[in-house]
Amino acid sequence: MTKVLIVDFDVFTTVGGGQTFYRTLIGRCPDIEFTYLSTGGDLARDDLPPNARPVRLDTDVDPESHLRRPSPVDLVKWLQGRAFQVAAAVAGRSFDVVDVPSYVPIGGLLRETFAIFDVQAGRFVVALLGWMSVGIRNGYAADSIDSVVDGVTLLENDTLALADLSYAISDLYADHEPGGRQSIVIDMHDTLSMPALPAPAGPAGRRPDVWFVGRLDRNKGPDVFVDIMAKVPRHLYGRCLAAGPDMPMLGGGSWSQMLCARAAGLGLELTYAGRPSDEELRETVFDGVNVVIVPSRTDTFNYVATDAVAFGNPLMVSRRAGVFEFLSGRHPRLPVMDMDPDAPEAAAATLSGFLEHFDERHAAYREARARLDWPPFRPNFMLPVYQAPARKSMRTVHSADSFTRQPRSMPEIRLARGVATVRRQPGRAKRFLGRLVLRTRRLLGS
Repeated sequence: MTKVLIVDFDVFTTVGGGQTFYRTLIGRCPDIEFTYLSTGGDLARDDLPPNARPVRLDTDVDPESHLRRPSPVDLVKWLQGRAFQVAAAVAGRSFDVVDVPSYVPIGGLLRETFAIFDVQAGRFVVALLGWMSVGIRNGYAADSIDSVVDGVTLLENDTLALADLSYAISDLYADHEPGGRQSIVIDMHDTLSMPALPAPAGPAGRRPDVWFVGRLDRNKGPDVFVDIMAKVPRHLYGRCLAAGPDMPMLGGGSWSQMLCARAAGLGLELTYAGRPSDEELRETVFDGVNVVIVPSRTDTFNYVATDAVAFGNPLMVSRRAGVFEFLSGRHPRLPVMDMDPDAPEAAAATLSGFLEHFDERHAAYREARARLDWPPFRPNFMLPVYQAPARKSMRTVHSADSFTRQPRSMPEIRLARGVATVRRQPGRAKRFLGRLVLRTRRLLGS
């Protein structure tokens, strides 16, 4: 059985597009044994697939606290500490493949820490599921944290340079690699299901509500959603609502408070519906009538859009979301509205036209959805990807400097239980950490 280490955390208890992809990957590839990290959530579950192997990640670092207030020192140091903790968690084990999602850009660091902790890896594969640097750059406070983006981008470049191959979940973001290397593109039909179209819920003839569903960070475009809805005539829809994970902002307040204040300033009545469960989303959002808008500035795929399609909800989707390329290219007869997040006026005009003729457009959309030709998934679809010939880039690899050339990396990296494990190779570890401290001092001018 092929053994794969996924460098992600609590795959079955964390909400996110990457975790959704990995959950499906594990469930539909029974001939692969998947090891991944857990801070406790997945370890407590007794309903995991038999090929899922969560291992405990021992850490006293709270990643959320660093991501709320990122700084060059905190975020880069946190990522470095994560690499040590991951290696310590799987010390002495062997894997055919190490699958590193691009939003955890520590592949270059793992090359070093695996050597210290006696971890054997046949090959490193990068999953292009969204770059951390892009998410930070599109954040609400991006102008004040340029140095954070620089540090994370350096780690991302190392991760790509050291990978044997990469794969993407949409053609739209398959060409993010410089150096001429091409990524393998996953057929997302293998990761999705399209059930028989359920009947619409609720009373007939009502005006639809219009929803934004997703994380409220700027990358997903909730502010674009507000700008669009502020230009749509009020009599054309029922309510305007947003739902999804909220976070504090650097200057105080929260994403949801900022969003509601923006709406109020534009004369739009917006309701923030919190973070509903999947069951609550099916009852309140995906009823086959409500309109769902996905206005992402960048989005590697977007599962909310396919949920809307599955339940027959009309959909407007950003052309910068990978799901738009997937639906328009593979299912062009499905009349999905598209939009540019930089042109909310045009999007509002498109949406207003749809709502003005809602009964007719809604019926045509649901008829096309009922006729959707959806191929079945292929069991073990990832085996050919993991076993594909290596596609090395032409760029220089700097694995030996992955830690030490970080100008803002501090020597006091948290090693978690790696402090005990590292004693297996005390000479190597001492030399490695000695180089780290020396280089860091030189870079800091101390």
